[in-house]
Amino acid sequence: MDGPGGNLPKKRAGDSNSPYNPSPIKDWQRNTWFGPAPQDGNPFDEPDEAPELLELRSDNVREKSGEFWQEQKQQTGYISAALASHRKRAGSRKKQKNGKLSVMILKIVAAVLALGIITLAILFFAVYRVRSIQIVGNDLISKGGIISISGISTGDSILTLDEKKVSESILSGSKTLAGETGNQTYYRLQFRYIEKQMPGTVIIYVKEREPCCWMDLRGISYVLDKKRSVLWETEDEKEKELVAESNLVRVTGLRVRSGSRAGQTMELESSVQQRVFEDLFLEMKVLGCTDMIKEVDLSNAGQVLIETRAGFTVNLGDCQSSNPEVNRIHAKLRSMLLVQDELIRMGKQGGSIDVKDPESPYYAPGK
Repeated sequence: MDGPGGNLPKKRAGDSNSPYNPSPIKDWQRNTWFGPAPQDGNPFDEPDEAPELLELRSDNVREKSGEFWQEQKQQTGYISAALASHRKRAGSRKKQKNGKLSVMILKIVAAVLALGIITLAILFFAVYRVRSIQIVGNDLISKGGIISISGISTGDSILTLDEKKVSESILSGSKTLAGETGNQTYYRLQFRYIEKQMPGTVIIYVKEREPCCWMDLRGISYVLDKKRSVLWETEDEKEKELVAESNLVRVTGLRVRSGSRAGQTMELESSVQQRVFEDLFLEMKVLGCTDMIKEVDLSNAGQVLIETRAGFTVNLGDCQSSNPEVNRIHAKLRSMLLVQDELIRMGKQGGSIDVKDPESPYYAPGK
């Protein structure tokens, strides 16, 4: 006989006692890892109460990376709160690491820049300073005079020396000094270049213009170089006599347009005459015969006449062409020298030599 409630259905251990909305999960299945997975969590999450366990896991487990975790993510369709929290912490650590690295790089760059600036300052203000100034190429002009007008002083930075400024300073300074002191030798001074020998030596290379001829113009004697630069002028009769007795070539027949002052370049009215002047004295210097010539007549560029110190008159003929193969000034001067040497060897004195055709020169004795 059934006791009370004998008509009720039989129950098994773990069955719910509630007749309403019975849970699909049996009581005996609750809180066990043998039953179905809980509906409100992810079985792959690590317990938040034991974060030290995360450190004991492999990289794949701690970061939940790899094919296994990707597959679980695709199956579940969500990222657990623990995984999201872990990724957030990992991202935060990565940002902190990147931030520290950026700060370190900036500090290194700043240190390198500071070191470079300090090094340049030491070199600029302490090491590379002008301690010695040397002059090369001067003859009549003193070393001290050239240094005084160069604009360079001991103690200047050798790194910032500007060759162009030094050139301009010497050019203007030489003219100023010549005018103030009356020492016209400064008009001869030419700047060539400077050489820097680190850490503190500067060598200034100069050149003194060589006088090659002189001329009279309106009672004033002018001494010129082969580029027609006026190196010296005088109205004093004794000084004019000294010039006339020197080994300089006297030039006649020049038609001067401008620049007839010491320190200037003499400009001629005829460009042809100007070119013949320069070509003729250049070839004389090349052949080394300037001191053998007493006078040159350039009044007619179509028939240039020369008087040598040996007493011969030489006709160079037409020298107007700007083509050296046509005017043949070099060949004519060379022929003149060869003929004159032969005449002197033969004992001839005076007369005229015609070298219009340098390969067929001829001589006419003087009267």
